[in-house]
Amino acid sequence: MHLAHGMYPEMFGDNEWEMFSGMVVTTDSSEMGTSVASWIPEERRVDVAKLKSTFPKLYENLQLEDQGDWFGFMQV
Repeated sequence: MHLAHGMYPEMFGDNEWEMFSGMVVTTDSSEMGTSVASWIPEERRVDVAKLKSTFPKLYENLQLEDQGDWFGFMQV
């Protein structure tokens, strides 16, 4: 990933590199997990909330609020 970013930085959108490399900083992670779908496991809520705040269009396209679409995936 570092090689790709070094060679083609223009291929990364706003905040993508920071998210992939763990450099996304949030101000209050204690309340962050409350803004995501209720079916998301507690231990993943903060990470999904970071995804939602950093890439709102991607979050919308994933339709994570629709538990029916994701139920089978979560059972694996």
